[in-house]
Amino acid sequence: MKKNLRPSSPSQILCRLCAVFLLISFAVMAAPPQDPEEYPCKWRLPEGKTHVLWVGGGHWHDTIKTAEILRRVLEGGGKFYITYTEETGVLIKLDSYDVILLNGMLDSMAPAEEKSLLEAVRAGKPLFVLHAASAMFRRPPPEQSGDPVAGHPDFFEMIGGYVESHPPFGPFHVRVTEPDHPAVKGVGDFEIEDELFLFRNLQPDNRVLLESDYNDKKCPLAWTREYGKGRVLHFALGHGHKAAANPAFQKIIAQGLEWLIQGAKNQ
Repeated sequence: MKKNLRPSSPSQILCRLCAVFLLISFAVMAAPPQDPEEYPCKWRLPEGKTHVLWVGGGHWHDTIKTAEILRRVLEGGGKFYITYTEETGVLIKLDSYDVILLNGMLDSMAPAEEKSLLEAVRAGKPLFVLHAASAMFRRPPPEQSGDPVAGHPDFFEMIGGYVESHPPFGPFHVRVTEPDHPAVKGVGDFEIEDELFLFRNLQPDNRVLLESDYNDKKCPLAWTREYGKGRVLHFALGHGHKAAANPAFQKIIAQGLEWLIQGAKNQ
């Protein structure tokens, strides 16, 4: 027996539409919101990019946090591919990397690893020395291990100097001394909250790009030099996440890496 099908009234149609709308709304609300910055490095592949070996670790510094912030900047721009490690054994074989970035305040390195690094830079592998890497081979207190420069003269000649101390962490003014150099071009003088490193054993052929003042003395904070066939860029800033988030700091990191790799391509 056939049932009589009555056409739906306007109020019934409206009720059904409201129910569908509510179901869709609940589904959308249940889905987690997408953070527009969650995927700045989509399709993270090394092909066609500058492969940076980032060696962090050691003591006194959160190099993982620094690398996390800068990876977003470097890989998000589409030019770089970062491999971060705290295992210095990777320095034994460096052929697959375009540029080496030393960032950790490591208290030791196997002789074979140090030798491999020195030989690679001498042969033309570009090297970026960031912040506490210029205080390497220093044991945490209270243990004393002698003068790191005396124990590793070739390493500190390669990077251009040894950081001996710094005043308390805080804000200070940074002055650009070579505004036309590609690593700092377009940056201009800037303020940063960081550690102001004070160096000794500075090499006379360092080309200073950035400096600050302390106790009426000029303090170099970034320089370039050559070690054999390799370009070296030393950048003393970068103690933690506050420095890593500084726009001027980020621009120098990116431009500095580009300058280093361009020199290797022109050999």
